[in-house]
Amino acid sequence: MSHNDLQAVYIHEALYRILLSYNDLTIACFNHENLRYLDISYNLHMPSEVCFEPTQIDTVIREGVAEGERLVGPISVRYYKPIK
Repeated sequence: MSHNDLQAVYIHEALYRILLSYNDLTIACFNHENLRYLDISYNLHMPSEVCFEPTQIDTVIREGVAEGERLVGPISVRYYKPIK
């Protein structure tokens, strides 16, 4: 689903590879159970906090995303930000 004007993507099926580069994504939620490769590069408005867990995906391509900040998901956000 690359090279579209998508702003949000919700994928419930467990996929092995997802290509979402060159969109306008601000939200990308999916089942990362079997996911091994994710390309979300050049989604300039995507925040660094995401609803998937990037640490559980083998390869994440994220050039031009979150202004170069590390992506943090529901699990990893606890390790990078203090809980208030």
